Amino acid sequence: TSKEVCDLLVVFENHIIIFSDKECNFPNTGNLKEDWAQWFNSAIAKSAKQAWGAERQIRNNRVQLYIDSKCTQPFPYPLPDMDEAIFHLVAVAHGASERCRKECGGSGSFKIQSDIKGMENHQLPFVIGDLDPAKTFIHVLDDSFLEILLKNRDTIIDFIFYLEKKENLIRNNHLKIICFGEENLLAIYLTSTNDNDE
Repeated sequence: TSKEVCDLLVVFENHIIIFSDKECNFPNTGNLKEDWAQWFNSAIAKSAKQAWGAERQIRNNRVQLYIDSKCTQPFPYPLPDMDEAIFHLVAVAHGASERCRKECGGSGSFKIQSDIKGMENHQLPFVIGDLDPAKTFIHVLDDSFLEILLKNRDTIIDFIFYLEKKENLIRNNHLKIICFGEENLLAIYLTSTNDNDE
């Protein structure tokens, strides 16, 4: 039997990017915290679990990859050696941007707060931290920021560099990062360099 592993799989050198994409209507019960909790579980938590599951299956060579639902066309590119593979997991969560704009203003992209760790602690509406510090980092992208990111990091190597730098920044326990919309983080990234001219 065939089972969808992920929505999009990108392989570049020793990098594997797993995308999980969920479209969920943001409820409007009159209680924003409850609406957020329901949407978070349906969109972000399910995407994260799919992405971690896909990584686990690929890492353990437990899945034969195909690009069609009938499993007649094998994935056409070789995967890197799993000892050298670097996984990047992206959860694309649609359906919250309009409500985020209405409640918070701005572009509708999520606020980033690095000291929020663990699924159970994501209780503040439209605020994303680290979904599980013990697992591969999940980049949660809403539909408003996804388009901005792909327009500004439009080659695979630029896209991967951004993901890596963001992962390292959010998981740096010596810093507390609060960013009101990920487009602001991207702007800082694009206008700053480190000692290695990166």
